[in-house]
Amino acid sequence: MVGKMSLCIIKYTYTRYVGVDIEKYTRGIYEYVKDAFGELQPQMSEPGTIPDMPDYLDVVLCKKDGSNFCEMDIARRAINIPTDYQLDGLVLEIKITNCDGAEYKKIYQYH
Repeated sequence: MVGKMSLCIIKYTYTRYVGVDIEKYTRGIYEYVKDAFGELQPQMSEPGTIPDMPDYLDVVLCKKDGSNFCEMDIARRAINIPTDYQLDGLVLEIKITNCDGAEYKKIYQYH
């Protein structure tokens, strides 16, 4: 029997950042996500590893035990990044596909 898996993808993208050290901001979100989602062992794109694209951070969370992600818990943690990293133009996308077939998608724009 194949186990069921729940998948959550969180994407932070800076859309406007002229004159800003964007790698610093992306690194700050990276450190926050490591702490906020640590027990879920997040897989993340490492800031600065793709020289042409330092303006985003992708996070993948996976549950292989047949349990579901709680949309409200994921959204609360994903949205509540430190205010120091909430530049105007930061866009947060959350996409969850739970093993029971339920899907959740949310886009949040920081102002």
